[in-house]
Amino acid sequence: MPPWVEAILGALPDLAIVLDGNGRVSHLNAAAAERFGRWGVGQSYVAVLRHPSLVSPIEDAYASGIPVKTRFLHQAEAIETAYEISITPLPPERGMRQAMLLLFRDVTDASETATMRRDFVANVSHELKTPLTAVMGFVETLQGPARGDGAARDRFLGLMAQELAR
Repeated sequence: MPPWVEAILGALPDLAIVLDGNGRVSHLNAAAAERFGRWGVGQSYVAVLRHPSLVSPIEDAYASGIPVKTRFLHQAEAIETAYEISITPLPPERGMRQAMLLLFRDVTDASETATMRRDFVANVSHELKTPLTAVMGFVETLQGPARGDGAARDRFLGLMAQELAR
């Protein structure tokens, strides 16, 4: 691989792995070497990545010659990292099967933010539904059985004000 390609891979902040036409790791940038280990150069991507869910998308890219995107959750001890992986076929060299570029973009923060947003919406929804349900019950009572009862009306209006303040 030309030195300028290695320079480009080295400049990438995301994890970058180049697989040769036989599915062996030919290059790792510093971020990928830190995550997966420099020992992986020359090894099968299956042994280096150690994740069965990545085999199928990589094989699909090899078979079709079309870029593939997938997601991958890497767990190291108690730390989970979510990655979006772009698998891009590279132009083949003479008489060889095409190589692949794997770029791992860390999307952990985006995933955590989406989870926090979902939890927040669920909590707010629950917190709003409880007092609104109570107020709706009071309104129905005031429109029905307590329609002409002034004492009940004053009591229910006070309860409604408390629920709305909550």
